[in-house]
Amino acid sequence: MQTLRSDLQTNVILMNNRLLLGIMLISVVLIFNACRSDDEIPQPADYGQPHELGAEVVTDWYEVFISVSQYADGYRPPITSRNLGYIGLIGYESIAQATPGQQSLGNHFHNLEIPAIKEFEDYYWPAVLNSAYSSAFKYYFPHVSQEYVQMMDHMYDHYFNKFSEKLDDEVLNRSEAYGKSVASAVINWSQLDEEGDFAFLDPTPPYNPPAGPGLWQPTPPDFTPGLTPYWGQVRQFAISEEDKLSPPPMEWSQSPNSPFYAQALEVFNIVNNLTYEQRWIGEFWSDDNFSLTLDPACRWISIALQAMEIRPLTMAEATQLMAQLGMAMADAGIAVWHSKYYYNLQRPIDFLRDLKDPEWETICFNPITGDMGKSPHFPAYPSGHAGFGASAAEVLEETFGSHFPMVDRTHEGRTEFLGTPREFNSFNDMAVENAISRIYLGVHFRIDADEGLRLGRVAGRSVLDLPWQG
Repeated sequence: MQTLRSDLQTNVILMNNRLLLGIMLISVVLIFNACRSDDEIPQPADYGQPHELGAEVVTDWYEVFISVSQYADGYRPPITSRNLGYIGLIGYESIAQATPGQQSLGNHFHNLEIPAIKEFEDYYWPAVLNSAYSSAFKYYFPHVSQEYVQMMDHMYDHYFNKFSEKLDDEVLNRSEAYGKSVASAVINWSQLDEEGDFAFLDPTPPYNPPAGPGLWQPTPPDFTPGLTPYWGQVRQFAISEEDKLSPPPMEWSQSPNSPFYAQALEVFNIVNNLTYEQRWIGEFWSDDNFSLTLDPACRWISIALQAMEIRPLTMAEATQLMAQLGMAMADAGIAVWHSKYYYNLQRPIDFLRDLKDPEWETICFNPITGDMGKSPHFPAYPSGHAGFGASAAEVLEETFGSHFPMVDRTHEGRTEFLGTPREFNSFNDMAVENAISRIYLGVHFRIDADEGLRLGRVAGRSVLDLPWQG
């Protein structure tokens, strides 16, 4: 009997010890969990974060943009660049809150309200982006032919079906909804910019250019009215009101001893004695003809995509690059066009026909219509090509570095003009050659090219200085 009691007492002691040990272990776990930082709190299922994922969704959608915009009525350089800015912002904002080191620009821009992601909920960021881009493209291309509607639908369906195979419905639906909500927020903000939103529906509104010596008038052979004459009223992303107006061009003069006459004479002599290399450079960068080539702003999207083939970026890096690229070119377009119509400087063709040769022509031509001797249908100073190129180069060098050898193959295989690929050591080299190409074609003075480069760099740097980093 004593032995039985002793055994029971021993068992009770052992049970009490085990219970005490269990309580102690639970206490340790609770204390440990209470002391863990927020970063150590168990997270939802790991589908990968934007800074860890590839950029295929981004690059594929921008390939679609290149194809669709080339044939979209009303998509001309300043309009294309503006819409690239808003589409880029939509892509960036779709994943910025989930990307370490990035932050939303919603608090920076007045009246832009970006929805917050839900804490401790699962999102699949490629699906968020696919949904956001699809919504953006449908808004900014409501007027394209069915062929291009199907192209956009096909891109969306391709990724949606791919993601459906590996995601549960709840995660996919949440991701889709968030992408749409971000696109909707930025589109609502875009609509507040009445001068810019849907400008592709009327790119040449009524405008009577001022008349007088040295002032721009529609040019031969087609005398097309001025493109986006009120573009300076469009809302910019970052460039200041002071910076968006160029300094006055040098004084216009017909005197053979004047600096301006020397600028015109340079154009005259170059075009009349053009080398093969100069013609190649001129036609390689021309991008002047709707549906035949990309426009000058979209050309730099092609260059960016080629750069990403050489040095792949993460999804987070690619969306930030495309946002900065679009917004920088948008601001460059606003500033350049504001300055163009502020000064209304005539094109070389009118100056040279008056003083040198009434039959003189540029070498800018349209192989589709057969029009020869064309000049872009807006004032000369400063150059839009130069502005877009310099703003883009400023952004691209921030991402890829100041030395980035590459070959631009945008027009490889074209036979209507000299589009043979050209090799460059840097994006700045590209931008400078792009600016000079306009002199070789006979459509710009050197002052136009120089000021376009300067103004574009200001626009690019202004966008890069926005509060991207959190």
